[in-house]
Formats: sequence, structure tokens, C-alpha cells
Amino acid sequence: MSGNGTQRGSAAPRARRVESQVFRGFLWAALGGTALGISLDAERKGWKLDRIETRLTCNPGEGKINSIELELLLAGDFSDKQRGRLAEIASRCPVHRTLSKGVTITHH
Repeated sequence: MSGNGTQRGSAAPRARRVESQVFRGFLWAALGGTALGISLDAERKGWKLDRIETRLTCNPGEGKINSIELELLLAGDFSDKQRGRLAEIASRCPVHRTLSKGVTITHH
């Protein structure tokens, strides 16, 4: 917007880029927390976790994310029960719980 109140170009593409970057950063933080929780739990139990690969797909809505699909690929010698336990740990991640249950935000 110029000093006389006329608009130059559109701010919409820039706003979408910023929004996309914010969502991307948020999702990377969520993945990092999930991977860390799994890694710490496996280490505490003495399970050899060779690698964690996470894949995240989100369904964007208008100005928000409508849904998130998380795929965990765990490399290591785990039984089905152990893999289930690590998946359970992932679902109890604080970020995962906050996203699943919702959060109240109060602006002051």
C-alpha cells in the first residue's frame, strides 16, 4: 500500500507463502517432538532404534490445517508389541495431544 492509500499488487501471494512457512515450521516442530519421545522411550527400555523416519501429510484448509497424517518408519529389531508401544508413545506426545484435543487461546 502506498502512502496515498492505493494498493500496489496483491499481498495475497506473500501471505500464502508466509502462512505456508509458518505451517511448515510448526509441523517440523511436531515431528521433532514425536521423534524425540520415541527415541528416548526406546533408549530407556534398552531397545535398539537404528533410525526413525517420519512422514507427514497435511490437508490444508482456509488459513488452517484440517487434518494431519503421520507415518512413522522405525528401523530396528522390534517385535510387533514393541512397535505398537512406540506408536502409542508417539500418540502421547504433548504436541500430538494438543492438536488432537484442541487448545484455547486467549488474546489480551
